Amino acid sequence: MKPTTHFIGRRVKSASVVHDYVQICFTDGGVLNVFNRVIKPQLDEISLKQFVQKVVTAELKDCRAFTLEFDGGHVFQIGMNDSDYRGPEALQFTDADGHIVVWS
Repeated sequence: MKPTTHFIGRRVKSASVVHDYVQICFTDGGVLNVFNRVIKPQLDEISLKQFVQKVVTAELKDCRAFTLEFDGGHVFQIGMNDSDYRGPEALQFTDADGHIVVWS
């Protein structure tokens, strides 16, 4: 997997299911919307709460998955295979200044 650095050091403010996607809000004002299938954890509100106040320690991407690792050993993994897509975008990150990064 190839390391990337968009999220390292960011602390999670909230994580929830919004309609049919997952939204992770960071304390610095950034927002990550996850449209693809979530591989880890089991997707429900209880499992998402484990990420609140956790800090991203590693970020990895390859053709099969996009993975965020957090302090305390927590892992959030998004599928990147063709079958994992629910639309044209896999992920969308908007930072506090309104800059948008899209993974497709």
